[in-house]
Amino acid sequence: MQRLLRLSYLKTNIKPRTTNTAMDRAYADKAVKQTLDFLEATLKGENKVIDLRLPDELKSLVDISIKNEACSKDDLLKACMGVMKYQTKPYHPHFHNQLFGGFNEFSFLGAMMTPAINGSIFTYELAPVFTLMEFELFEHMRKQIGWD
Repeated sequence: MQRLLRLSYLKTNIKPRTTNTAMDRAYADKAVKQTLDFLEATLKGENKVIDLRLPDELKSLVDISIKNEACSKDDLLKACMGVMKYQTKPYHPHFHNQLFGGFNEFSFLGAMMTPAINGSIFTYELAPVFTLMEFELFEHMRKQIGWD
């Protein structure tokens, strides 16, 4: 009986999945340009390593509140800029940390491409290239430790 109740709940409360098949290219271009401009300024040392603010002041500068309605696209970009402005910038030339820091353009571009692919590595059918890359990496690592 409990199983039937759960199935009944699922049938009435789960909305069908909708897939967004269009992208607002102008908005995406604006967001990428904004991000790359920020990155370039940081790499040149034009931004502060951190623009440290007290928590109450920071809450008034960056709207991170959870609302019932979605914000506008422009408000989202504004919030993203606030996050970038007030976070510590490990890519800054004056950021020094024993664990991480500095910029690697290949890692950055790979990190941008990964969500664009939205790939999975569960099976060869879903990710043929990723699967071959994984096997290549395993083979290389086996040779490095003498298990060839």
